[in-house]
Amino acid sequence: MRSGQILGAEALIRWIHPEKGLIPPLDFLPSIEGTELEIQIGDWVNNQALEQIETWEDQGVHLEISVNIASHHLQSESFVEQLTAALEIHSKVKSQQLQLEVLESSALSDLSIISDIIEQCQSELGVSVALDDFGTGYSALTHIRDLSANVIKIDRTFVRDILIDPSDYSIIEGIISLAHAFNHKIIEDYSPNPEWLQYAELAESLSLQDKRRMLIQLTIKHWYSNILFLTESGLTDLKVTRCHLSIWFDRLRNEKLFTESWLDEVKQHHDALFSLARELVKTTQNQQGISHSPSSVDQFKAAYHDLNQLLSPETVPVESKIITATANK
Repeated sequence: MRSGQILGAEALIRWIHPEKGLIPPLDFLPSIEGTELEIQIGDWVNNQALEQIETWEDQGVHLEISVNIASHHLQSESFVEQLTAALEIHSKVKSQQLQLEVLESSALSDLSIISDIIEQCQSELGVSVALDDFGTGYSALTHIRDLSANVIKIDRTFVRDILIDPSDYSIIEGIISLAHAFNHKIIEDYSPNPEWLQYAELAESLSLQDKRRMLIQLTIKHWYSNILFLTESGLTDLKVTRCHLSIWFDRLRNEKLFTESWLDEVKQHHDALFSLARELVKTTQNQQGISHSPSSVDQFKAAYHDLNQLLSPETVPVESKIITATANK
């Protein structure tokens, strides 16, 4: 995410029907689940992926391809044998360039058998294994401990709302910490952002205080932009919820990265901004979608500007920076 470099691709199957055209996987894969045809199609997909990697290698493009493996296919007697044969046919491909994706939910079927097959694929064939949609199963902690997956792919339902729901943010933090503890890599669903490239150049030099301050700014900006967009759209069924920062204050105080006086000032500005947001939404609802008065919008924008200024690096108290430096030592 820091460099913007493309590391791999995912193989996604589609049925090109002669009469119905392109048919998505959920419209036909459930019909063959648990059958011999599911195994045959799975073997075909593996071969197609290896053939694509080989084609890209000839073009000087070095990428990894992830392939979704059905639980029934993975546990079939011929799985390892068929995969070995496919790798031998496509000898130009390094086995590490093929990644097998196993749904966390499918690992619930028989943890011990699947774990043994995964370890065999890793040790004997050298392929990578990813645990996909992590966090949706009931035994996530068991899986991260007992399955020797190289990569953990966090389910998108946790990632998409990390700036809105503090619980999701905490879950992501916890999963990342656990994954690192068990030497797993982490993949999150994201869209490339040019600003990340600029941030990457600064990342190594940023202190924990700077990173936390930037997170606060981003959280408030996200909340502020949503409120402004929704009210200016004239929607009348709005409900104002406090931004993520309101739940962060206790944690920020416990971390002692900032002085109490600065945090108090930030909270005062934050509460004032929230009050103005409620008034703005109330005005919109009373006017039944009619555009609200410019003064209320201007006040809301001015309050956000004041809070954003307070969160700029120039306004962070010097004393807190000394505290941070001492703690790091």
